[in-house]
Amino acid sequence: MAGSVASLALLHLAAGNWVLSPRFERFGFPMVPITVIAVAALMESTMANRRFNRSVLAIISLPLLAGFWLHYVEPLRDGRIQSAEGFWTGKQDPAFSAFRRIAGDSRQSDPARIIVEDWWLYAPIAYYAPGSHFEVLDARKLSPSESSDTSYNTYWVTFAGSRLDNSVRERTDLKLRWTISTVSRESSIQIWGTDVDEFD
Repeated sequence: MAGSVASLALLHLAAGNWVLSPRFERFGFPMVPITVIAVAALMESTMANRRFNRSVLAIISLPLLAGFWLHYVEPLRDGRIQSAEGFWTGKQDPAFSAFRRIAGDSRQSDPARIIVEDWWLYAPIAYYAPGSHFEVLDARKLSPSESSDTSYNTYWVTFAGSRLDNSVRERTDLKLRWTISTVSRESSIQIWGTDVDEFD
């Protein structure tokens, strides 16, 4: 019990009340079952009268329930705070669809690179790539010379309409090969490639 109380106090001192507010509740909710179990164990060990236990639980629970309603439910209802949007992109992972398109297009004998926009694309594509002939690179970590290297068959994977996507669009050595559509244009994926004739 002492550990639970100390954890709650430290969480409150470090983060304040916002950890149980809409959009951020995932940081505070793990403490809820821990606290409930700790309080139940304390009451079981110190109070023998079950009717009295129920009365104490009601006295504790009703203010907590009222606080949850006032600080969580009401802000959502009146629009003061919006709930977090889910990252829903499609029935199949768009990054997997992109990798499969690239793998089907590139010859196994050719050295090839996949340059991806950021971590959200790098992590899944790098996960699918082991065992293939692709080198997966994060565009944010490339030097200018690495970005413009034409000695490899290179695919650029970007989010449609992003800054990198617009920058790649202006390059004359790359052309749009495929677009992987999702539920929103912002999460759709563009695949740009070097001119395949250069590697035939």
